[in-house]
Amino acid sequence: MRLGLAILALAACQPMYGARPQPLQHLPPRPHPAGPVVPVEPIGYVEACNFDFHRPPPHVVARNPKAAATLVKTADDKLAAADRSGTPQPAQVDLVQGSIASYSAALRADPYDADATLGLALAYDRVQRKGCALALLKRLGALAAHPAFAAQAQLAAGRVGDHDAWFKGYRNAALDAVSGP
Repeated sequence: MRLGLAILALAACQPMYGARPQPLQHLPPRPHPAGPVVPVEPIGYVEACNFDFHRPPPHVVARNPKAAATLVKTADDKLAAADRSGTPQPAQVDLVQGSIASYSAALRADPYDADATLGLALAYDRVQRKGCALALLKRLGALAAHPAFAAQAQLAAGRVGDHDAWFKGYRNAALDAVSGP
């Protein structure tokens, strides 16, 4: 019995995988492949925007903030679903178009809704409509300067500064637009 325990103890003291590992060999550095470096193409933004976001729609009788909040939530969900769907495909394009329609309907229900204004600017950025996105951000800056709408608009404008991934190709212009008149 003692002999068995001694053999077992000796076996337990051995390295688990046998001998010591061999030292790693240093590989010689490989030269970088020769040839021209392919430049990254700049994003082709649409600079023009043929809509005036600063005037209220003529058909609005009274503001409806509850309906606008519901439509903004629907549009936010559609935009988030488009982000989760991955590569551009028809379903993703439909989701982004649906979010633009919902944000627009929210602005028709309440033309002074800052969340709908920011959401529509983000949706236009997603479809590379730089001119419309900047016009909406200028409108958001003007709402932030207005005493009746300042609280919600300043929160929305602050979110632009907090998210570095938003308006990536023209970030400085977006921050300038949201800072107000």
